[in-house]
Order: sequence, then C-alpha cells, then structure tokens
Amino acid sequence: MSIPNELPVSRIKRAQKESNIYKILSKLYVEACSDDPRLLDLSISRVSLSADKSMCYVNFFNTAGREKFDNLLKVLKLYRASMRRALAQQTSSRYVPNLRFVFDDQMLKQIHIEQLLDTVKDDPSQEEDANSNDSE
Repeated sequence: MSIPNELPVSRIKRAQKESNIYKILSKLYVEACSDDPRLLDLSISRVSLSADKSMCYVNFFNTAGREKFDNLLKVLKLYRASMRRALAQQTSSRYVPNLRFVFDDQMLKQIHIEQLLDTVKDDPSQEEDANSNDSE
C-alpha cells in the first residue's frame, strides 16, 4: 500500500538526474564564465528534463531581463557542444540529453510578487484600514 504523498520512483529518479545535471552544468558554466566574462551576467537557475529525457532545458536568469539573455544566447550556443560532451563524460547515463538554453520567466514573476508583497507590507494605509476594521 502506498502513501498518498509519496512520490513515484520515476519522479524521484528524474529529480535526482536533474539535480546531478544541474551540479555538473553549474561547474561547467563557471569555467565558461572564466573564458568569456560576458557570461557573468547570467546564472543557471534550474534544469529540467523533457518527458522522454531527450531534451534538457537549462534555465538562465539575470536581473537585466530577457533582452540581455537574448544577446548572450549566441555566446551560450558556442559552449553547448563542449558542455554536452563534458556532461557525457561525467554522467553514467547511456544517453545524454540535448541542451536547450532558455530564459527563466518564473524568476521574474517571483521577484515581481515579492516586490508587491513588500509594497503591501510597507504601505501604512493598509495598516490603518486593518485597524479600523478591527474596531468595528
């Protein structure tokens, strides 16, 4: 009998594989940054595999936004083959997924939500409205 909150083994293995790929690609990316300082503006935020594990989406983030990422994408593509080759050497997997570099919109959404929460938290009129509702 399985526990309802328990993850299936396949999800656990996928998460472990994504985590391992993330660690390896992060180290390789640091090396690439030392070769080309233009890449220092970007950072790898997360890695996800496609359903059939043939494609690895490497999500990058920077505070300057998507335009900066689009400009640096050409430089990133130059490192794709060497990163995939190094990934093949450092993993024990039979197949190595193709790498696809994408901009992480989720991080921008998270920052926007945090800014909204900060404005609500710092807004004194919100506190006055809450206090007047409590007294009624």
